[in-house]
Amino acid sequence: MTLFIRADGDGPFPPEAVDWKAAKALWLHDHGDERAGSAAFILAAHMRQEHGEDIYIELLHTNDAIAARQYAARISTQHDVPLDDWTRPRRPLLSADAFALAVVRATLGVGENEYVPDRKAGTIADACFLGACDDMEFRDVLEGATARAIAAASTEGDHDPDDVAEAGLHFMWHERNRWSALNAANVKPPRPPGLESALQ
Repeated sequence: MTLFIRADGDGPFPPEAVDWKAAKALWLHDHGDERAGSAAFILAAHMRQEHGEDIYIELLHTNDAIAARQYAARISTQHDVPLDDWTRPRRPLLSADAFALAVVRATLGVGENEYVPDRKAGTIADACFLGACDDMEFRDVLEGATARAIAAASTEGDHDPDDVAEAGLHFMWHERNRWSALNAANVKPPRPPGLESALQ
């Protein structure tokens, strides 16, 4: 279980309010909004816990990726705490189909649609971003991989078809938000010349 702590009034905590000796790491992550086509960037301190849930204390919430990275680097240096920057694209470890199926299976396995992919490895959005895909190519890859994951998961166990479909929709929501955030925070690499599709 994860506990995310914000200050009163939903504002971030000042760094001096954190017990840095108990901090495990700083976590800079994105919160994309595919409907708005924008993203927010959140810096949180990940606190050590011997037992119980992970605790994250919010230190910054901004729409400026550069400012967020600069602030995160400064806090990391000042307090000698490692920084885990999830706002940059990461190389995927699995194919799009394998990743989609793994997430849908995990969502069904926990019994609720609250599974968030571990972005320490890249997602479908990361792969498409690094491959210089445009929005339509990303949509086609995501929708195809999700449809195949739903079809495969539907044949496993005795899952309710509505639960499987909901797991697929939840997965697509996370991926679309990740896509928005990657595009807001990074410059897309150029497409290799002569390729009609960046994923060929």
